[in-house]
Amino acid sequence: MRAHGAFRVPDYGLGVGLRGAVCIAGALMLASLACSGRDAAAPVGVFSEDAVSEPGIERGASTESQSVPPDGGPFTSVAVGYQHTCAVRTDDRVACWGVNDSGQADAPDGRFTALAAGKEHTCGLQVDGAIVCWGLDFEGLLDAPSGQYIALSAGESHSCALRSDGDVQCWGSAGTQSLTPPGGHFADVATGTGHSCVLRSGGTIQCWGDNQSGQADPPGGRFTSISAAGDHSCGLRTDGAVRCWGRRLTPDGQAPTGSMSAVSTGGRHACALRADGNVECWGTNYWGQTDAPDGLFVSIAAGWRHSCAVRADGTVHCWGRRFASEVLPPDGSFVAVAASSDHNCGIRAEGTMACWGTNAHGQIDAPDGRFIDAAVGNGLSCGLRRDGTVECWGLVPPMELLARDGRLVDEIDDAEVRFTAISTGSDARSSRLCGLSTQGSLHCAPVGLESREASGPLRAVSVGEGLWCVLHAGGAAQCWHHYGSPHPDTPEGRFNSVSAGDNHACGVRAGGTLKCWGVDYAGLLDAPSGQFTAVSTATNHTCAVRTNGALECWGLNYAGLLNAPSGQFTAVSTAINHSCAIRTEGTIECWGTFRTPPQGVAFH
Repeated sequence: MRAHGAFRVPDYGLGVGLRGAVCIAGALMLASLACSGRDAAAPVGVFSEDAVSEPGIERGASTESQSVPPDGGPFTSVAVGYQHTCAVRTDDRVACWGVNDSGQADAPDGRFTALAAGKEHTCGLQVDGAIVCWGLDFEGLLDAPSGQYIALSAGESHSCALRSDGDVQCWGSAGTQSLTPPGGHFADVATGTGHSCVLRSGGTIQCWGDNQSGQADPPGGRFTSISAAGDHSCGLRTDGAVRCWGRRLTPDGQAPTGSMSAVSTGGRHACALRADGNVECWGTNYWGQTDAPDGLFVSIAAGWRHSCAVRADGTVHCWGRRFASEVLPPDGSFVAVAASSDHNCGIRAEGTMACWGTNAHGQIDAPDGRFIDAAVGNGLSCGLRRDGTVECWGLVPPMELLARDGRLVDEIDDAEVRFTAISTGSDARSSRLCGLSTQGSLHCAPVGLESREASGPLRAVSVGEGLWCVLHAGGAAQCWHHYGSPHPDTPEGRFNSVSAGDNHACGVRAGGTLKCWGVDYAGLLDAPSGQFTAVSTATNHTCAVRTNGALECWGLNYAGLLNAPSGQFTAVSTAINHSCAIRTEGTIECWGTFRTPPQGVAFH
């Protein structure tokens, strides 16, 4: 992708001016760059180019400020990484959101003119021409060279930048050949996975590095900008036509026709900004990354699974993989929340259900009516209505207990049962649902959970990824593995609540202290001291609410799982990659793998 991070390009006689052209950006295989200039007000048609990058994966921690970026917008440019996005505001400050496993969304303070987003790192061009990089510190990815630069591009494992004197310098770990640019003076640079390209001052393109798909064999002719990503590249000709080479994005390998003002390549797709301000994308559309919205835009950035563009009013619109949707709760006041790996559901104060996140199976299409409890699993959502009936929607597997339009019934006499609580859990293969009847008996689907072993009367049930637990009327806890055998480490004593995870469980004792048991992995059993009112256990981490309303999380701290927000809360729900909690005023806040975009960003 061309310089992943867009940058302001000096005037080399190609119609791209330093001050009028806001920037040219390019994306690298998994890198992207955001085009912009601090003095680029970004009127429609001013951007000459933007670049892209691709989204990433989860692993690291971030600070609370990255979980909820400061108020943002309007923006002048955007850079898209593997699973994170960064944008430059009109005041030259940077806001990032999305996956932050390696700190790639931990934007530093300072003023920037351009950004380049790689797979798990980001680089920014400061107003004084210096380069600053943050994120995955692997084999020199963050070791940006000193000096003054006017453009940069970030890829999966290496980055390149264009000096103010026209020289190109690269760093990272893409191999010696990929890190050794040709000599000469250049007007633009773009980095892919294992290849890089430069735009010479005369408008011709030269590439080097990996060439298995022909990505380093540029066509002849004169160009005004370039963009590289993965194993393909695209360039914008002087007449506005887009020409691509390398791995074919379409069966005929052709980009759309017409006059364009910018082009940006992603992992397996590309987007171009037409001269009239409309966006057109082509290539792989598995995640909807080529379904560009209507309207007029001034800047574009194509990523690995999603794309973003800046409108003339400075707002950012993104489409494709909804990597941030799990932590975008709806407005309003809530009394309960349930989190799963790809979607969440909450019950509003008036009893209606609201769900958000991935909707591949209709799991966020909550039915009308009033509910008192919610439970979610992989592609599955269930709600407990006020009349005690249970209703499920989404990916409802063939369960003996789920009959008659998804209602939970008794598997013995096929009679509908009234329930007081429900819980779902999911492993890699299926989802499971359990309900606690008004008589205190347990009913589960599928029946292979051996729910009859948990004889009543019971007062609570929790189904996890690998365990499920119940609380007896007297407060004693009892747990089983999903395959039916009792869990040998369940402690004695009285509990107020219990939460089951994959290989461990935690409970709030009658006195308010916490107790965890099971596999001692990554400190999962090291429950904090003090008094608590609620606890929620997931595969790799656990969170609990203290009696003063503060949140406390422990376990494996990847993807910011342990970076709980400050404040006072009444409830918490954990999932494999993020968590959600309800503040005392009723609003929901989430954190973890995915981050909330700053204001001014809409994701479709």
